[in-house]
Amino acid sequence: MSNYTVIKSVIISLIAVSLLVMYLDNASLNPFVFDYTFGDFPPPLEYDEIIPDEKPDYKGVFFDHCELPHLNPWDPTITRFLRPDNKPAPCKPTIKQLTKLENGTLTTSNTDKNSTCAYRCLYPVNDYDLKYGNWANITKPMVPDCDIIETKCFDNHNTTKGYVPFYEFMHAQVYRNDTKIEPEENEEKIKLPDVYVIIIDAVSHSSFVRTLPRTYHELMANYEAIQFPHLNKVALNSRPNALAMFLGKSNRNIEKSPISVGYTSDFQNNSDCRRPLDDDQWIGKRFKAAGYTTMMNDDWALGPMNWPSCKGFVRMGTDHMMKPFQLKIEGRKYANGQIGHNVHSASCKESFESLMNYLDDFITAYPDKPKFTITWNVNLAHSNNNNLYHADGSFYEFFRKNEEKLNNSFVFVLGDHGIRFGGLRHTAVGNIEDNNPFLLLTLPWSLRRDPQISSTVRENAHQLITHYDLYATFVDIARPKSDTNSSKLILHGLFSGKSSLCAVVCSRFYDH
Repeated sequence: MSNYTVIKSVIISLIAVSLLVMYLDNASLNPFVFDYTFGDFPPPLEYDEIIPDEKPDYKGVFFDHCELPHLNPWDPTITRFLRPDNKPAPCKPTIKQLTKLENGTLTTSNTDKNSTCAYRCLYPVNDYDLKYGNWANITKPMVPDCDIIETKCFDNHNTTKGYVPFYEFMHAQVYRNDTKIEPEENEEKIKLPDVYVIIIDAVSHSSFVRTLPRTYHELMANYEAIQFPHLNKVALNSRPNALAMFLGKSNRNIEKSPISVGYTSDFQNNSDCRRPLDDDQWIGKRFKAAGYTTMMNDDWALGPMNWPSCKGFVRMGTDHMMKPFQLKIEGRKYANGQIGHNVHSASCKESFESLMNYLDDFITAYPDKPKFTITWNVNLAHSNNNNLYHADGSFYEFFRKNEEKLNNSFVFVLGDHGIRFGGLRHTAVGNIEDNNPFLLLTLPWSLRRDPQISSTVRENAHQLITHYDLYATFVDIARPKSDTNSSKLILHGLFSGKSSLCAVVCSRFYDH
């Protein structure tokens, strides 16, 4: 056997292990549907409407085809690492909540005349900063004009330490500072579908199937979700995958090899970290230009866009941000450990629950406007995928209660990458799972009944895809109001993705 043949055999073996995976053909379930009618969604962008950067010559590159294996989520080689009975210890709240925020109104149950309860707003500025509002005593029901509210109660007579509070807490809501538009006045906008991106960090396709069975069934049966079992991460951790997903760009060089023509990073000299992302082709900006009200929240003070010490957004990246909540819990300049303890551990509440409640509020607050959101659950499963088992009920209830509200929506439920830590990760199956984050997509009701688009998406769902394809799909959905004479959409960077709404005429390049 020649050296060339040996080398090629080795490369084929490596690719078979490292390239993805999986699993489970889309189930054919009897969907529970609603008798609603919504406006028609515009057809997908034609490929000639998009002008990507010029692509390299792929002649001489090996492997223009690969077989995608289907993994068993309960593979016998990994069952010893699975803990379906993994649940937090029983929890009883250890704090008496003296302030309450309900339907936008803040009240206190404190009746002690020798003490005073007060609140102030925490306004978002950017990824690192917040702005404090003025303190105001809660002498009657108050209506804070902000999303994040800090509350404290003081003993009026204990002035020796400068009114040290005996109670500290924080509330979150979605405050709307405009007037709701009646449907007849907003007929054109209301036809636009909502777009919700819900990320659970470090969860593979197999892990989602085995740890969140009720949520999985709810999405497949009642939302007619389409699963993409062959989503492949583009890089090691959250940040590069986020850049691919939300900016369509790569922040790393890819060496030329027998399986790649080689690529240069879209960001020279680490400019993705040294420079702000606000004026880049950030997908949130495109949805905003298309008339969407936007929101972003995650449960990490840093976050995927500015970790470990990158600029991120120096302005607000979306209309609503929950970031002050996280900054107050663990931000470098603003952290208050007591508040962090009170809103979570002492209240028997996990950080992912705060995120999903905020998303729930946002959905309710803007029934008359198209919405685009990114909710990134970082803490839940990042270090231990077994933590997902106990969260299944919470995610199931969120989707069950919002079936009607999300009926005219694109809902992307996905991971940024698979499991990266623990014993399972060090198995052969775990190595593949790391490369294979999960993705389920639900279409708006009108598109589910469109045979052309529905069949196109289902066909694309069986292909190898990456986060670049997600960016292309978001671009396809977001139709900006153009003030220019050109109808062409110019996108820079690798942008080698293909919209999942697009038929096979769209191009896709994968050697990176």
